[in-house]
Amino acid sequence: MKKLPLLTLLALLAACGGGSSSNPGQGVLLTLNTTKAAALINQKVQFTASVPADWSITEPNGGSITNEGLYTTPVNTGTFHIVAKSRADASQSATASVDVSAEFLSLQKLVGGTNLPFSVTPVLAKLAANGTWSTAGLIDPSTNKPFDTNAVDIFLSPDGKKAAFTALIPDIYSGDQPYFFNIAVASADGATITQLTHNEQNQNAFVIDMYPQISPDGQTIIDTHVGPDPVLGIPVNGIAKMNLDGTNFQSIFQQLGVDTWMPTYSPDGKMIAVEMAQRLGDGDYDGIATMNADGTNVVQLTGLLDTSNYTCWDEMPAYTSDGKKIVFARECWPSINVGYSQLFSMNPDGSGVTPIHGTAVGGFISCQPRIFANGSVVFSSNVAAPGTDAFDMYSILQDGTKLARITNNNLYDGFSIYWMNYTETSSAALVFRSHSPVQQRLDHLKRLQQLRAR
Repeated sequence: MKKLPLLTLLALLAACGGGSSSNPGQGVLLTLNTTKAAALINQKVQFTASVPADWSITEPNGGSITNEGLYTTPVNTGTFHIVAKSRADASQSATASVDVSAEFLSLQKLVGGTNLPFSVTPVLAKLAANGTWSTAGLIDPSTNKPFDTNAVDIFLSPDGKKAAFTALIPDIYSGDQPYFFNIAVASADGATITQLTHNEQNQNAFVIDMYPQISPDGQTIIDTHVGPDPVLGIPVNGIAKMNLDGTNFQSIFQQLGVDTWMPTYSPDGKMIAVEMAQRLGDGDYDGIATMNADGTNVVQLTGLLDTSNYTCWDEMPAYTSDGKKIVFARECWPSINVGYSQLFSMNPDGSGVTPIHGTAVGGFISCQPRIFANGSVVFSSNVAAPGTDAFDMYSILQDGTKLARITNNNLYDGFSIYWMNYTETSSAALVFRSHSPVQQRLDHLKRLQQLRAR
């Protein structure tokens, strides 16, 4: 596995010649440790003043600041101003500006890559304080070329210093040589990469960990954990949680007859939204559910399957940054050969389901939404080339307005390789497709249909 460096944005807290200040009176001049800082959304920046001061923020919804000058940036991008006023002399004040930006990492198909069973390279996208987008592929310093990796998915930590991803590790299991799905974390400078799970060492059962997401406080990871039911030994899709260094690994949700995929945290870290398939009463469900962050108090919100056919399910949930909406993808297969996926939003209690992007036309895919700044989500779509693997990254508000295209190429871009190679016909693509996440979901759909027919 190649090293995967990540870009780091640190608050610029080094002295810059003192803060902008006013001092018409006498006494000790009020200065700040910096006049200008930069940080990502929802992060902390420490300001200090040369004299005891009261702190405030000029702009409404500009974040919060403590009496000690610890500033928490808002979930919106922009330039915000911190004001310190001397407690001893109210005529003295000083101001500093903070440029607040937002970033995410995605994966782009790497043409000519040599990894197996596929090659992708990470791309960093940034929404600057002035509202402009930029993207940059990460370069491997050992080759001076884009990183060549077989990561299945990727998730940037809130502070931009680490990334969690699913690493494919080849090994032997029951005489075969499959790829084991393990969670790994890369350091910001690329100097270290730490494999957190070691499922290849478990020869008693085939275990999978994938689709990791890092908590808003940057302390823990949740992921889709496939492991044997402790009673019957049947593989069950559940949810696992671990510290960012891999310690304290624990299953927080596993229930026979219930499968889950792609869990995600709410902005305050208190809730988890997840795709959940289960039977409730006389109905089969495959849709979005929520639960407490410890796996308790499960509530199924969507996903009652049509009694005549099981062609659609809800998946890939993501909260908006204000926590007021959950955005998700609805994947449908009216034909086993042609599917489509649309984005919807709803209230956290499951009410108010509203389409926000996509159309019910075969080959049109909008998927993989993720929480982002300014009340928006970012997602992957082939809207510019339906029916192909040319997916790009987009952002959109929860009401479906302000659609912005972030990448623009003929390659696959996404938070995971979920849809990559699905429309290609090469022998390598066919082999990959037979074990792809999409095919796993179609196999799951067939099992549900068989159960319903009994």
